[in-house]
Amino acid sequence: MSKSKYDEIEDGSIVTIDLDNPTFRMACCDCLLVHDLDFVVRQKNKKMVIEMIVHRNNRATAQVRRWNKKREQEK
Repeated sequence: MSKSKYDEIEDGSIVTIDLDNPTFRMACCDCLLVHDLDFVVRQKNKKMVIEMIVHRNNRATAQVRRWNKKREQEK
């Protein structure tokens, strides 16, 4: 069985984002919905801020749900 391409992140754990590749893909463990999170660091009103842009990834969601359904059928 192949390993999932999504890291398992536990509640309260720290996630490091590489700003050279600021897109982080996250899959929910309950509903298997996948989101792409993009992070941008900007200066706003003389303060540095981190902005997060979230997009639902329908294609990756379908892939994860197909993979999970197949895995459940094999049990």
